Amino acid sequence: MQKRSDAKKRSRQMLEAGVLTAVFTAMAVVLSTTAGMRLPLLGANGLKISFGGIFTFLPAIMFGPVYGGISSALCDVLGCIIKPDGAYVPWFTVVAFIGGFLKGLVWKLLTKKSGHRASAVSKIAFVCLFAVIFTFGCIFTSSLNKDGLTSGLISSAEELPLEDSMQKKELSFFSDIAASLAQYNHDTMTVKKITPDENGIFTVPRKVVSGDISLSVKNIDAAVLNTEGLDVIYIPTLCSGINVPENFKLTNTHLTVVFEKPAQGKELPEALTKFVKKYSVANHIYDGEFPKENINVPALSTSYETDNVTLKSSDAYRKNFSAYINFMTAGFILTGVLGIAFILVGMLIAFIMRKKGGERLKLYMKVLAAILISGVIVTTLNTYLLLVLYYGGRIFWVIYLPRLAEELLMSVIQSYIITLILSVISSHSLFKRYLGIKSKETANNTADSKTEEA
Repeated sequence: MQKRSDAKKRSRQMLEAGVLTAVFTAMAVVLSTTAGMRLPLLGANGLKISFGGIFTFLPAIMFGPVYGGISSALCDVLGCIIKPDGAYVPWFTVVAFIGGFLKGLVWKLLTKKSGHRASAVSKIAFVCLFAVIFTFGCIFTSSLNKDGLTSGLISSAEELPLEDSMQKKELSFFSDIAASLAQYNHDTMTVKKITPDENGIFTVPRKVVSGDISLSVKNIDAAVLNTEGLDVIYIPTLCSGINVPENFKLTNTHLTVVFEKPAQGKELPEALTKFVKKYSVANHIYDGEFPKENINVPALSTSYETDNVTLKSSDAYRKNFSAYINFMTAGFILTGVLGIAFILVGMLIAFIMRKKGGERLKLYMKVLAAILISGVIVTTLNTYLLLVLYYGGRIFWVIYLPRLAEELLMSVIQSYIITLILSVISSHSLFKRYLGIKSKETANNTADSKTEEA
């Protein structure tokens, strides 16, 4: 009878674990796909904030590392299906499983060793870690201000020099690190206005060249194709897109598009082929030697105007450079301040509320350790995968540092939110059982039974 009862109890617990894991995973997917935010404060594209990781963390600490891994992996797969962001890569799902598994494993290890001494050591260790992060943020800020790249804590793209000017600047060590993060970001050009020759022909230039730097002409505004007198436009393979606004109408019905022949094994860019097909534009691939035109300029600018063409820069270099600077300055400083502040506030609450406040601080330290350790490892693995799959030949730390800064800041914020959620749900008997929290009545009954046995 005892074995039967135990089997029935285990089956019920497995069912509860499966159902709750599914519910938490669904909540994580919803938050990841619909409630993601970006803070423009921290650069061009901003700091990506997603709270989906909060709900994949709960199965890991309630039911164990395997459930945490499964929840994180499912969240990655379902997120790619519901809101795809590029091609699906199974290796990222594997890393997501590892991250969820590590959260549960670290939590389990810390729960076994949650004595007063371990708690005190963890507080000191985290305060030192966040103090170092804060110090580096201050050093980067001071260095960049001294070298004239920024004038305060937050950088904007408009105040930064263009790429060719940056290469001529003499920078200090830390400023050079920040500058090197943007070395793989280059501006591209868009054709905004043209003047065809006397035969109605216009050839899209391939590049804008300034010294050793060349910027590819990648896009054409669709309005250019309605230019009066334009009969034939030659588009080289470097140009891969046409910017088509809503309600665009092609009024130039006698236009012919001539494409440069792609390299062997390659096809014309999809955006161009879709355009000529949608608007029934006469087109063909030029099989001979394609006209090669470049625009030589003494210095880079955000726009260029010649006798027959006007070009505008994407300004991608300065926008990304600004984002990287803000990660290394405001991002590091904010991470350090928030990390130390949460710990100090927790210690103050623990002092005021005695036992209850102390338990909440211990809870925050355990959550922070589990989130931070797994987050850093996952960020490292994902960066390595990005280098192997997409960014071959690039320097690891150049891709890694901004991602690490973002991960550190999000770990601090998510840990605080998770601690608040756990403080609320732990009062429910179901969560008490799985979170290992015993009520006073249960503790007293256990003590009484032990006394009676003695």
